[in-house]
Amino acid sequence: MFTKLAPPKVRHSSGYVVQVANREAVEYLEAERRAVVGVDFGITVSVYANRMKEWLVSGGSSEMSAGDRTEIVRRIVAGLEAMGSKVVVC
Repeated sequence: MFTKLAPPKVRHSSGYVVQVANREAVEYLEAERRAVVGVDFGITVSVYANRMKEWLVSGGSSEMSAGDRTEIVRRIVAGLEAMGSKVVVC
């Protein structure tokens, strides 16, 4: 279940946050790490999952596993849908 924190920001009941960072990116925030995925906003939001390759952590970055990437994209899609967007993963 999602709670709307602001028009472009939602928090899931498990604690992670999905927010629109700018016109070209959406952020996924979880504890001490963050992931950014490229998007195009239009009638639907196109999420470019293959562009997300690393976790951004304090002081740098760390590689993201394929399993993590799949789960994070799923969560980003759910967050965007909770904001009222129709989403397609590219």
